[in-house]
Amino acid sequence: MIQLKRNRFLYWLGVSLLLSLLFSDSLLAAVSLRKKDDSLQLPERPALAIKQKPQRTAQDFLNADTKEISEHSFFQTAAFIGDSITQGLTLLEAFDTRPIMANLGLTLAKAKNNLEDWKADRVETIFILLGINDMTYYDMDTETYITRYGDLLSALRERFPEAVLVVQSILPVANSYDHPKINNEIITTFNAALKEYCLQHEVLFAEICQPFCLEDGSLNPNFSPDGLHLFYQFYGAWLAQLEYIVEYS
Repeated sequence: MIQLKRNRFLYWLGVSLLLSLLFSDSLLAAVSLRKKDDSLQLPERPALAIKQKPQRTAQDFLNADTKEISEHSFFQTAAFIGDSITQGLTLLEAFDTRPIMANLGLTLAKAKNNLEDWKADRVETIFILLGINDMTYYDMDTETYITRYGDLLSALRERFPEAVLVVQSILPVANSYDHPKINNEIITTFNAALKEYCLQHEVLFAEICQPFCLEDGSLNPNFSPDGLHLFYQFYGAWLAQLEYIVEYS
């Protein structure tokens, strides 16, 4: 009898332990599931960090070394279209292999016509600076100017669909510069129309005159040999602006 009672006790003890284990596993599973469910309420990944735009002054750009900045990796996939101002970039050793369509007298119409034969590979960013020659050779109003600029940009988009197009503002001239068709009032009007066009068509517009201008908006004669072009040593300030504008726009 005693042995029978002992066996029954052991039997029920085993059953109790088994039930305890099963209950314990179920409880842990429920807690685990709850934790998993709670985790589903969290974002899948943390919010991306906002890229802080560093402040740059005109003097910061003027302090840029032309040779050093021309060697930045940013410009290894850049191309340039422009007149004699842009042509000065061909003097940079780092730009020996970069596609640069620039020469004295280049206009918007000529640039568009030259695209078919322009050898430009591995291009990610295209910088355009045109307008002075269009003013010089033609009695051009802003409407015609914007139409021709639009034609060039459309042709560039067709050939380089993945490239970022950057339209640069026309540089002002020095107050001493004397030309019957070119003055800062006209340049300001053309730049305003060009900026508006870029805004409407989602093209990046780069205003590049600040480091080179006096308070009245004219080109500082100390930065120019003739009141129109830039001295070569200030090309670093120009390139530094372009890199900064594209990087943080």
